[in-house]
Amino acid sequence: DFVLQSHNSASWASIHLGTFDVTVTTYRHLLLTVQQNTIKHPVCIGPLFVHVKKDFSAYHFFASSLVGRRPAFTDLRCYGTDGEAALVNAFAAVFPRATHLRCFLHFRENIERKLQQLNISTSTIKEYRRDIFGNPSQFELGLVDAESESELDAMLNSLEEVWNNRESSFHSPPEFYSWFRRHSRDVIAKSMLRSIREKAGLGSPPEPYYTN
Repeated sequence: DFVLQSHNSASWASIHLGTFDVTVTTYRHLLLTVQQNTIKHPVCIGPLFVHVKKDFSAYHFFASSLVGRRPAFTDLRCYGTDGEAALVNAFAAVFPRATHLRCFLHFRENIERKLQQLNISTSTIKEYRRDIFGNPSQFELGLVDAESESELDAMLNSLEEVWNNRESSFHSPPEFYSWFRRHSRDVIAKSMLRSIREKAGLGSPPEPYYTN
């Protein structure tokens, strides 16, 4: 998934169409506003890419074609994806100066899938979710609200014993903390931190980012 939001940013998402995949781009149209809302701009569908492979070369061709058809895309400031590695790497190669945002929903689904594999109960999964994403209604900050990588690491270090003790009721020896360190820490640090989302124009405090 990848999204272009406005003329300066975008998003992308892949869907299946028989034996083909369709990668859809979307963006926010800055010349229009949603009825009865003078702040939000409507999401519009951008270029579509129909393909049979989902590798780096395919997505690089798509990104390069966007620039070829409209050179102004070289000034893209921000794009968002669902985290598919080949897609992320291809667009990073074509748009090296743009900020990459990671979809909160897809990231959360990956986290919850791992916790379910470890037989963690639904109610306990909510506790991990609160540690990672915070609880805005209660003004509680999560890992994604860290201002910097050093703050993220400090917050994550403080959770090691908490998470290991929490998991021990369901699974031993505990695995989730080490798994999160290997697979999720860098994702947050590079594409989800508060400072990154603010830079991408999602407000202050910034909103979560969703490709949907």
